[in-house]
Amino acid sequence: MHEEYKTITLQCIPFHCGIPGNEKANGMAKKRCFVNQAPYNLAMYESASTMINQMLNITHMSSLKERTKEKPQKSGIFKFPDCPRNITIAAFCLTNEHDCLFAHFCRFRTVDSPA
Repeated sequence: MHEEYKTITLQCIPFHCGIPGNEKANGMAKKRCFVNQAPYNLAMYESASTMINQMLNITHMSSLKERTKEKPQKSGIFKFPDCPRNITIAAFCLTNEHDCLFAHFCRFRTVDSPA
């Protein structure tokens, strides 16, 4: 990942070539060709990778939020996007009842299932 001056090129194989599975790859390649690129400046691999990952995250997070907006149990996940990872994981486990306390409560028969 620390190599400099690598050229990253996305190529599109035409649909009529008859390659199986090419329909999906063709559509994905066309979508990804719209990522902002600097054609006359050489970009380091890390910066190009970061730029592509940011674009993918923006695309997928918006579609994920749209698909889960009707589900109340999933809406709490987006409340911790800027917290450190360990705090986010702990909060997620507690809000979704995936913590170890439920196993102990089940042994004492204070809850129905250990979740």
